[in-house]
Amino acid sequence: MGANRRYADGLQRKRFNRDAESHALVPRSLSEIERGPDSVVRGEPVPVKAWIDYGNASAQVLGSAIAWTRRAVCVLWTDSYDRQQEAWVWAGAVERIEPR
Repeated sequence: MGANRRYADGLQRKRFNRDAESHALVPRSLSEIERGPDSVVRGEPVPVKAWIDYGNASAQVLGSAIAWTRRAVCVLWTDSYDRQQEAWVWAGAVERIEPR
């Protein structure tokens, strides 16, 4: 007898669910108005921990601050699906990681 094609095997189901979850987790980035009228400063990436807003949930990530204004920081990080993500967040949501 052949395999039941109506239901995906466990691996296919996990892959499908992972893909569906990855599309649901889109980081919310601050708008230009929220970032403020200050000019954007770009510099060497600085290691940071930052709280990222996903709309209905937040998560703390390890990443790099790649640009900033007086009130906001642009954070770059790699998510659990090995995709590079970038979002502008409030400066208070970011903590510099000091070298040891």
